[in-house]
Order: sequence, then C-alpha cells, then structure tokens
Amino acid sequence: MQYAGFASVYDALMRDVPYADWISFILEKTSVPEGSQAFDAACGTGSALIQLLKHGLKATAMDISEEMLLIASERLRREGKRAQLTEGDISNFSLHRPVSLITCICDGVNYLIQPGDAQNFFSRAYQFLKEGGALAFDISGAYKLAEMLPGNLFYEDGEDITYFWQSEYEDGLCKMELTFFVRQENGLYERFDERHFQRAYSGDEIRGMLKKSGFNRIECWDGYNDRPAAENSERLLFIAYK
Repeated sequence: MQYAGFASVYDALMRDVPYADWISFILEKTSVPEGSQAFDAACGTGSALIQLLKHGLKATAMDISEEMLLIASERLRREGKRAQLTEGDISNFSLHRPVSLITCICDGVNYLIQPGDAQNFFSRAYQFLKEGGALAFDISGAYKLAEMLPGNLFYEDGEDITYFWQSEYEDGLCKMELTFFVRQENGLYERFDERHFQRAYSGDEIRGMLKKSGFNRIECWDGYNDRPAAENSERLLFIAYK
C-alpha cells in the first residue's frame, strides 16, 4: 500500500493549504460552468475534489494510494458529497467520457519523475478533455526544489505529530527524507519514515510537453495569483486549453 503512513498525517501537514481559494481561482480563470464534468488527478485525501463538488461540478478522481482514497471516501461521506474514486496511475488514466476540466493540485506532476510519464499524463488529459476544456495543474518550481529546499532542515514539534524533513537535489530530482513521530491512543509515539522524489520541471519543459500533447493556449501563473510566473516562482500554476 503506497503512502500508507504518509496518508495518516497528510491532512495535518497540509492544513494551511487554501484549497478553497485555489479551486475558486481556477474556476474563475477557466469559467467552467456549474454542472460540468471534472476529473481530479492525484486527488490525495480529496481536499481539492470536495471544493470542486461544492462549486457544483460533477467530479471523479484518481490517486495511486489506496490509503489516501480511503480517507477521501470518508471525507466525501462526512460532507454529504458523491464522487467516483479510482486507484491508479495518472500517467495512464482513462475516462468513460470527455470532461470540461481536469485538475492536478499540489505537486502531482512533480511526482511524475520520468518526463515520459508527465508527457503521457498531458497527452491523456488532452484526449479526454472536451473541445474548449481546460487542464489546470500546479507544480513546485525548479527554483524551490533545487535552491530553497536542499541543505535545509524543516521541522514541526506538535502535540500529536512531530516531523523532520530534509532534502537533497541531484540530476533534476529533489529527494525528500521525512521522519514522523505520531502520537498513539496510549500516549506513546510511533515513528515512521518516508522518502519522496519530485522532478524539478522548468516552465519551458512543461510548455513544450503541453504543446506536444496538442495544447496551444497555455497560461502560467505565479502560484494562485494574478501575476505571470517568474524564474524564482515557488509554485507555478498552468492552465492549458484544448
């Protein structure tokens, strides 16, 4: 089971991510109408998916982690929302019918560490979008992965979760070593370790792959702001239209 331990602490680590604002920004830019079909790739525990549903879209979602999907399913139940969840690799996804919007939020593309897999994801996104539909995804910028993270130690000492995070960068890959101590019901702490890899894609690399997949109109923002992306952007948001 992939990311089994990580799934249990993921929402705590991502609690400050403004998913509602991010999805609102995407929907404002793309003008996807209420009732449209959407697909959320690398959905994780379903935070972005829930926001799509709250905006009145009909969405399905995919993630490679069964444990993440179990949490997403429980979140849907609590929110009184419905969406089909599928376990799978987003570089090889398939949909029954074309959709108006495909999203991939919070570094899903960075985790496609083989450029060929990223190319496959973009090509399939183009294939399964309706004419005029949009692919919206963000990445951690190459500046962040290559310059900001390596050589630094990040940590948080919380009452229930303590973690340490170190990164190394080599040959376009950022290797992240994470150690967690999670408080159990008996008051003791359980340790587990995670190793994650992310590819540092440049904006030009992404644009090239999108164009190769068939996308012609491509927008790139400095995160979820009305500013064009720059070389030192920590997060880049791409919106590509079919």
